[in-house]
Amino acid sequence: MNGARLIFPASDSLGVRSMSNFFVSSDGFKIAIDPGAALGPSRYGLPPHPLEIKELENRLEKIKKGVEDSNIVIITHYHRDHYPQRDDILDAMKGKTVIVKHPEIDINRNQRIRSGFFLKELEKRGITTIKTNGTELNFGNVKVIMDGLLWHGEVGSMLGKVATVFIVDEDLSYYFASDSQGPVDKNAVEKICMRRPNLLYISGPPTYLGNLKNEEDPTFKAMENIERMISSSCFEKLVIDHHFSRELGYEKRLEKLKSLGKESGVEVNDVAGYTGEARRPLESLRRELYENFKEGRFL
Repeated sequence: MNGARLIFPASDSLGVRSMSNFFVSSDGFKIAIDPGAALGPSRYGLPPHPLEIKELENRLEKIKKGVEDSNIVIITHYHRDHYPQRDDILDAMKGKTVIVKHPEIDINRNQRIRSGFFLKELEKRGITTIKTNGTELNFGNVKVIMDGLLWHGEVGSMLGKVATVFIVDEDLSYYFASDSQGPVDKNAVEKICMRRPNLLYISGPPTYLGNLKNEEDPTFKAMENIERMISSSCFEKLVIDHHFSRELGYEKRLEKLKSLGKESGVEVNDVAGYTGEARRPLESLRRELYENFKEGRFL
């Protein structure tokens, strides 16, 4: 092996709602995190476009193959774009060490219900799980820390909380802050920066929904926090995607963060930029897809 690395099979900047990622250690030990993907049910009053559906199938195939090759699977919360639902991906989890956000402790009603259905599917397949919101596990040279919970957005959010993951290999430390949306919570900023990871992967703020002219808006606060984190250089690389990449023309906002990163010595990218794949934020382009599909512009 040539050192530890990260693989991103799916993301919003690549056409589907997902934060699925794989940590591959320097000796080939592989960890699948949140191996799910989905589509926004409605955008601009329109259902998913056929090209989005096709892209989802493509990305789920990549996720399935990654899970098949993994030693560990981690689920940070029970939103449908973060845990697998397709039978073949669930089947691929057999024989793996499966770590999940605790389904009964510090969880809201909707996630508790979803976790019940999900865990029953695993039980049918003889898959046992480690249910935890905070623990440290060692797998050879790899340390996996379930680093507690962060709010899914602002403090007190009805969306509940998400588990965080900190993975340390001999040559790479990686923090996955999942759907913390910025983060909005200042305590989350301190928690992440205390770890000083080489690379942070985070769901940026949902700028397509918020009011960035209102200083009290959670999205405004989240943008302030992410800029503060970049300026403090408490990580070397930042991958920001998911909610952040659903804004039409979000690339302009990303460029501002990249410029700030250059001043602070922090490399900033969305998943498409990090992997070098073509940027295809299809959900934000859904209206245009419907208008131009017959012209073949997106085929």
